[in-house]
Amino acid sequence: MKKALCIALSLSFAAAAVADIEFFFTSSSAGWGLTQGPTAIVADPFVPSSFSGFDTYYGYTIAQGGDPNVLGAGDVPATLISGNPDSIPDAVITPAEFTYLWVHFDENEVDNNKINGINGLFMDGASETSYYYANTAGFRWDGDLDPSELKMNPQSLVAVTSVGIQNSTANSAQNMYYGGGKNSAGDGFRTALVGAIDYDTVGSYVGTLTEISTSENGTAQTWKFLNGVQVVPEPASLLLIGLAGLVLRRR
Repeated sequence: MKKALCIALSLSFAAAAVADIEFFFTSSSAGWGLTQGPTAIVADPFVPSSFSGFDTYYGYTIAQGGDPNVLGAGDVPATLISGNPDSIPDAVITPAEFTYLWVHFDENEVDNNKINGINGLFMDGASETSYYYANTAGFRWDGDLDPSELKMNPQSLVAVTSVGIQNSTANSAQNMYYGGGKNSAGDGFRTALVGAIDYDTVGSYVGTLTEISTSENGTAQTWKFLNGVQVVPEPASLLLIGLAGLVLRRR
């Protein structure tokens, strides 16, 4: 019942208005997400920060190879590069995989605005969450680097004094952000990696939140989730189910 209510609320809100800020999921196996810098230790997607303010050293960039301080269009989900769609296909994963959560400024959002707050971010059905906190320029979100707080579900992220996530044309691998060189009236996209979400149970899941505010007069912005998550059985599990069905049929 709870899952159905979350889905209904999310879909009704998504259809209500053109969003300025949009969220979406990708599979951990889709080719986008965390990678390692040349001096990085192995990056664990569910460790939210290095505690030093230098997450590039610990592998927190979205560059897919080469120099971690340089981003190209291939380093972020290509589903948004040709425009600003109202929805994209769900991220499909098995319980052995996980999803990344991204935030996207659409063409209606004012240039150079900063996300001041994401309030009440709730991942339906999540078994584990982690939101990325720090970069080489400073902290994304206010407060102490407390990993237990950054794994909360629901979560509130505040950036009044910190650098936040800004709607800029500049690319920043350290801030896990791709500006794309587009202006707010253009087609491209400006996208940042927010965190990682894990799901252990087969099913369909969505995200919800209470409010987003930006630096444009500190006002609340319209928002929506462009897709959800479909968790499907492992291929080996499907084979076992099929064999079990054959055995039952023969009996």
